[in-house]
Formats: sequence, structure tokens, C-alpha cells
Amino acid sequence: MKIICVALFSLVFLFSCSPKLSPDQNWAEGKWVLIELKQVPVQISGNLEKNAHIVFLPSSKTYQGFGGCNGINGTYTIGTSSIKFISLASRLAGCPDVPFEATFLSLLKDVNKYSLDGNVLSLKKGNTVEMKLQRK
Repeated sequence: MKIICVALFSLVFLFSCSPKLSPDQNWAEGKWVLIELKQVPVQISGNLEKNAHIVFLPSSKTYQGFGGCNGINGTYTIGTSSIKFISLASRLAGCPDVPFEATFLSLLKDVNKYSLDGNVLSLKKGNTVEMKLQRK
């Protein structure tokens, strides 16, 4: 009986420590471009570098990207359906899109859940979708 308990505990431990991230190993690949903010579509330009976006670096649990005016970076934590952006940093250059960027960064700090539907990542606060990003 003791051997069965140890074996069962070992299996649970191994699966809980798996490096596989939800919902699959490749969830973070690519550049995630903001396509919707507070249920309002975001206009995408031809230059992907100038669109608000996030690039996840799962091996270090960090991200980098662009907020609309400035580069952004920080760390994140992730669970089966939870995500939290922490240590958000942004440069302080001004541009006409500062209000947009301020909204984007404020909402990014508040999200605590996510869902993935194909190439669309929905970031949520509770059950409310705050923004959608599309993998490019």
C-alpha cells in the first residue's frame, strides 16, 4: 500500500511540474498584436513594429513589446487559465498615442485570466475580456 501511495504521489508531482504551459507548448510563439481593446477594434498598420504588441519569452517568464508609443517589458506568471503581468516597465517618450498606450498598459496590469481560441489570445479581468491579441 505504501508503494502505491509513493508511486501515485510521484506521478502527480511529475505532471504538476511539467514544463508544458497551458494550453499547449507553443502558446506563446510569435508576436501577439493588439486587435481589440475594451471591445473596440484597434486599427493595425502595415508596420508590425508600430502596432501595440507583446512577445512572450516563456523560458524566462518575461515579455517585451510595444505599447503604441514606447517599448514595454516585464515578467508574468501563468497557470492553466490565469495570467498576471508584473514588473511592467515602459520608456517615457511622448507621442500622440499616449492616451491609447496608457489605457493598454493599465488594462494589462489588471488582467488575471486568459483564453486562447486559435490565434486569438483574450486577456480578461475576471470574466470580462479587456483585450484581444492575434498571433502574427
